[in-house]
Amino acid sequence: MSDDDPSAHGPARRAGTEIYERLKQEILTFGFRPGERLVELELCDRYEVSRTPVREALRRLEDDGLVVARDKGGRIVKGLDISDYEDVYAVRAVLETYVVSELAGRAGELGDLDALQYGWQEGYAAETTPLDGSYVIPDERFHLGLARATGNAYLLESMERVHDRLHTIRSFDFTVRERLIVSEAQHVAIGQAIREGDRGTAAALMAQHIAQSKHEIRSIMLRILSAAYSGRG
Repeated sequence: MSDDDPSAHGPARRAGTEIYERLKQEILTFGFRPGERLVELELCDRYEVSRTPVREALRRLEDDGLVVARDKGGRIVKGLDISDYEDVYAVRAVLETYVVSELAGRAGELGDLDALQYGWQEGYAAETTPLDGSYVIPDERFHLGLARATGNAYLLESMERVHDRLHTIRSFDFTVRERLIVSEAQHVAIGQAIREGDRGTAAALMAQHIAQSKHEIRSIMLRILSAAYSGRG
């Protein structure tokens, strides 16, 4: 069956999504170094798929800003600029401090405040969760749950894009027990400020929470890059 066969479009699209996710993770964790060429045929061999899903994945990664098309054809991994991630964090800080301020301002209308403050922990505990990065799941559940509680679909969509961009690299932030415990306590404190209708405290706690995460991610990225370029990672 050729790549141009219409009957192959559905499976190819699903395969393209799978290759996109795998490629994105490898790029974000520096399995492919900044500036490295992404050759379609080599990627086909690597993932054992046809060129159609590889092309779809590369187009999506280009839209994400992770891959750059070259003037002479082909694509390369975008050169790493830590400031790119810091820009994402700047947007995150604006969005999330607004979210908690908005929620605290109408705490009496929110309904189940217990679920908002503690529900995100379901299935996870900072003291016992494996240190494999999986704690990023409840962490995102907390932040996106707050955005969802505002009832603002556009705000939620923006938050989802920010967290999607940071998801893989942030998982490295949850491989140290102390970080899990600190993050959990910060979440609960933010939820308490919302519950009490204290907009200023909620916003200040969220700003501090995000600033600490930004600092940790910068340190992690520098370590991963150092290992990648020294041949150890």
